[in-house]
This record gives sequence, C-alpha cells and structure tokens, in this order.
Amino acid sequence: MFLKDSPFNDANQGDPPSYETLIPFKSDTEMRGKKCVLISSYLACLSLRTIFKETKGLQAGRLSKWVKRMKDYNSYELKMRRLHMNTVVCIGDSITYGRVGASYFEMLKSEFGGKFKFINSGINGNLSYDVLKRVDGVTSLKPDIAVLLVGTNDVWATYSEKTMKAYIRKNRLPERPSKESYARNLVEILKRLKTAPIAHIGVMSLPLITEEPEHILFKRSVEYSELIKRITSQMDLCYIDLNERQRDYLTKDKKNPSSGREVSWEFTLRMIFKHILLRKSWDELSQENGFLLTVDHVHQNSTGAALIKDCASEFLKKLSLPDG
Repeated sequence: MFLKDSPFNDANQGDPPSYETLIPFKSDTEMRGKKCVLISSYLACLSLRTIFKETKGLQAGRLSKWVKRMKDYNSYELKMRRLHMNTVVCIGDSITYGRVGASYFEMLKSEFGGKFKFINSGINGNLSYDVLKRVDGVTSLKPDIAVLLVGTNDVWATYSEKTMKAYIRKNRLPERPSKESYARNLVEILKRLKTAPIAHIGVMSLPLITEEPEHILFKRSVEYSELIKRITSQMDLCYIDLNERQRDYLTKDKKNPSSGREVSWEFTLRMIFKHILLRKSWDELSQENGFLLTVDHVHQNSTGAALIKDCASEFLKKLSLPDG
C-alpha cells in the first residue's frame, strides 16, 4: 500500500520513479554531498583491495621470515640451555689462569669445547684466602661443575720469612699463611660451592713445587695434598689425584730432576722476560733449566699442564650429565 503522496499514486503510475523521488533528498546540495560520499567510499574500497593484492605477497614473506626468526630463536635458546647445563668453572691461581707457563685450561677447553662451556676463574697470586673472598662471585655465574685447584701460593708463602711477608703485604692477608689457615679456607670454599648449589665439584691436589723430593716445598706440596684428600673425603666430594700423578711421572722418568735452581719470584720474572723478549717458548725455557714438569719450579710446561688436563678430563668424563 502506497502513501498518499507517493509518486506511484499519480496518473503515470506505470512509469518508473525517478532517482530523485526514490531517494528522499531534501535538496540538490544534500544529494550532491551524499553522492560524493558514496563515490569516495567506493573508491576507497577499490584502493584497499588493490593495496591488499599488491602487499599480500610481501606480508606473506614477512610472516615467513618472522616464523623463521622464532624457530632460530627457539633453537638458540635450546642450545644455550644445553650449554648452561654443562658449564664448567675452573677456579684457582696463575696455574689455572695460564698466562705464565702452559695452560691446562686451554688444553681442557680444546678437548671438550663442543660439549662444555668453560669459565676461567684463575687469578695470579691467589691464596686460598683470596679465593674464599671471591667464591660467591664465582657461584653467581651458576656453573654446574667446578674444578678447584688452589693452594700452591699458600705453600710457597711458607718458604721463607721473606716470601711470607711479601704475600701478606701484596695480598693484604689477615694472618700468616699456614696449613691450618689453608684447611679452614678450603673447607669454607667447598661449603659455599656445595650450597650454591654446584652439582659436581672436583678438588685437585696440588702440583709439585720443585722437582726435588727432598726440597721443603716439594714435601709441603705433598702434605697439603694429603690434607686436601682428607677434607674432600669428609665432605663427600671428588678428589682428583694430581700430586700423586706428577710424583709418579718423575719416578718413572729416567732423567734426574734438576737441582740447585732457586725458587723465587725473581727467577719466575726472568723466565717471563725471556719468554717475551727472546721469544722463547715455555718448553724451551723448561728444557734450559733442566725441568721435566715446570718452567720455574712452579708454573707448568706442556707436560705438567697436560697431566693437570688429563686429571680434569677424567673427572669430567665420569660425570653423569645431560647431553650437550
């Protein structure tokens, strides 16, 4: 039913209504405005459609790259987690730091570099007291495995009153180094490593100081190593028998160890200067001095360092670890 004023009520009911009569515009101005809006909307839709077609491939490419990046990121995270599960920190003094003499740390890293992430926490001149002061910083690295080799400087400090005073002054020690102070420090170091917690802890006995069985420092390196063995046994930790192996090596070797060479920092400094200025290898210097395991009675040549590396290597191989 049509309204009274509908255009279909006039005499020309058969004619189609005009555009103007179907759209109830009140004025030509309003009609033109509405037409412009409709046309603009239509053109905007066409533009969006064109843009979408042109960028569809680009967007797909970006999505593909994003997915690939996420896969790469997840793979990297997995790799880092595996590395973290197998992180080894080697704690010690200059023998661990490895800048004077051959480096057992670098040998160990070369052997296991693909399986373990290694951290070198060796500092020149450190006694057990110094390691105890910084052990919390070491545990903050959250290693899973710790290899501890400390005590050589504790022994060396007892050699004479001169070396004792030099160590006390240089390292600002609160007391005179002794076997008793070493034992206390070692126990506390191991307690902190255990409570960190570090899952696996290996404690090495000391490398020999001098290669002369009758020398006081040789004997003390053996005594301190026996102390290390007792403490690690009491604390249910792994003892690594480096001192014993180096003694066996000297016993089995047919050569007679050199004697009469001084044990002093001055002698060590001369070896360092020869290494730097004369470009002599540590092994060449060791051979000149007639030593089998060390360069200067204390720091290792490649043979001595290899024995330390072998001890640490066997310890790592025996551990039950997740696949790296």
